[in-house]
Amino acid sequence: MLTGYNTDVAYDGVTYHVQTEDKGVANPIILSLVYRGGTILASKRTNYQELVHEGAVDEPRLAAMLERQHRVLIAAIRGGKIEQLIKRSQGAGSTQPAAASETSPPKAVAKPAAPVDPGPSPSQLPEDSNPPTGSLDLSLDQIIAGYLHTEEPRERLGIELLTPPRFVAGEQIKVRAAVLFDGHWPVDNATVKLQIVGTTIKPQNFAARVDQGGIVDFSVTLPQFASGSAALILRASEPKGQEAEIKFLIRRK
Repeated sequence: MLTGYNTDVAYDGVTYHVQTEDKGVANPIILSLVYRGGTILASKRTNYQELVHEGAVDEPRLAAMLERQHRVLIAAIRGGKIEQLIKRSQGAGSTQPAAASETSPPKAVAKPAAPVDPGPSPSQLPEDSNPPTGSLDLSLDQIIAGYLHTEEPRERLGIELLTPPRFVAGEQIKVRAAVLFDGHWPVDNATVKLQIVGTTIKPQNFAARVDQGGIVDFSVTLPQFASGSAALILRASEPKGQEAEIKFLIRRK
């Protein structure tokens, strides 16, 4: 069973909570729920039985499916599609979806009110669609397919320091940083440059690639200086051209 995702998404002054989890090999379902104030507004369920063989699951493919489904729902909300999802849920007419009994509400959220069935009625779908009963999978993907395509390039690259921001001249330090899209999604193909610059010191430059989790590590010795000022700079870049930068002052002893 893989670890799922919990993300708060703000749109038009309202915060929605998106929860996605793997139900496990015994019940091979990826389940996503969208909450607002403790009420389930919509759900998305994907069966991954085809990834299960002799009691084992293809974890890399499952992890990719889990992440994409979570991102799909986030993109739908950010794209202003939440009302369409709610209308489809209300139009189904049922008040007892299976999703409500299959997962617990996110922490710090009140007990959800009786949710509505998120499954769209046949009249709401294109003639060539044939979604499973009680599922929002196909219709949800259709609603946001175009938006998700345009949303992905807008993800903003960021870099976060994971070690204490304490930099003192003359000390040997370890610097660990994470490169992320939108503060959530690790970037596994980024390059990070570490620069040490100052008014009275010679610049130093280091570079490394992040690992599969978007993490990079450096071990450097900060130069001594008796006057002026100095800074440590971390700059991340990814193949599509986005860059992110953070700076920290180096203190004299």
